[in-house]
Amino acid sequence: MKTYTQHVEYQLVDGQRDLDTKRTSRFSADHLPNVSVPEAVGNREYDTMLGEVAAGDAEIVEVDETVLPDYAELRRQDYPPDGDQLDALWKQHNQDRLGGKPLIQEVDDMLGTILAVKAAHPKPE
Repeated sequence: MKTYTQHVEYQLVDGQRDLDTKRTSRFSADHLPNVSVPEAVGNREYDTMLGEVAAGDAEIVEVDETVLPDYAELRRQDYPPDGDQLDALWKQHNQDRLGGKPLIQEVDDMLGTILAVKAAHPKPE
């Protein structure tokens, strides 16, 4: 008898598995290596699987529930470190200042503080 393993994927919402955002299930089987069968009526592999189950030639085993990160977590994982992002922004503000572009007072003050810290603790050559 063939065995299909159902994999159900969920989104995380506020750190919790959200059953309302269940992604479409997919199925895998030992006799179909490297094949993922989506739960989609009209898909040939899916319809064949359902026919095999209905005929008693196969069974579906639900063993896997995968929690998928939401878009915000995916972005957090892929963004550069905060320090690198800030460094790039402050370098641009410094270039703007050196080029004569006026900065708002808070940005100008913060840039002055950052440049003073860098001057007090220079990067070794």
